[in-house]
Amino acid sequence: MAITAPAYKLYHDAADAGLIPRGGDLLEFGEANWYGDLSPDILKQDIAARIQDPERRLALESELAAALAAPVGGDFKIAKVFYRLYFDPKRHDAIDYQGTEIAIRHDLNTPFRPERPYDVCINNGTAEHIFNIANFFASVHAATKPGGLMFHESPLLGWIDHGFYTLQPTLYFDLAEANGYFLMGLYLCSLSPIGYTPLLDRKAVVGLMRELYLPRNATLFALLRKGAVESAFRWPTQGFYAGRLDDDAVLAWRQTR
Repeated sequence: MAITAPAYKLYHDAADAGLIPRGGDLLEFGEANWYGDLSPDILKQDIAARIQDPERRLALESELAAALAAPVGGDFKIAKVFYRLYFDPKRHDAIDYQGTEIAIRHDLNTPFRPERPYDVCINNGTAEHIFNIANFFASVHAATKPGGLMFHESPLLGWIDHGFYTLQPTLYFDLAEANGYFLMGLYLCSLSPIGYTPLLDRKAVVGLMRELYLPRNATLFALLRKGAVESAFRWPTQGFYAGRLDDDAVLAWRQTR
């Protein structure tokens, strides 16, 4: 539940591509802090580069300086500056038993249904800590407005005893298929070396499997857009068993068991 260096780079590049909405309502599933593998100086540089209004730029610079000087909870405050820089949310909420004073205390093993849904829902590595992970994804669905965005970061490989689960690329392909989401991007992320590799489709995943390019403590980062018409959440069936994989993907699936 943190803003890591590869995640920061992905948000940075998504903003450059015009994929991040500003001024909407944002909900974090797990209140993020600043992970610490990237210097906060990057925020100083991006505030200067991205914020044209002098008054707002000064306000963000002052907020960052206060966060860096805070004796307690500064890593959460730095993350708030990140969200203000990239999303500038009108409403910013978080669900977290161990978060700051803004956090909603709710057990995500049970359904979460907000009175008013959000334009953006973000899971910076919370799903794997929730035993009822199916309910977690149903809650994200319910909390997101039609046409809204869902960001998910989850462990793929390594992260021994980090949480209950590691999650696989097929989850996001099948989740999108079942619920009519547009999968805007799926990325294999690495903390060391810092970087990410796009997985444009299932064929790219097959390539990864055959090349055995799997960095230590790899994560997946998914960006999904919900359909324009509200619908009930549907449980996905894995693509292999539903017959949605092409022959090459089926062969790779069998060869790598």
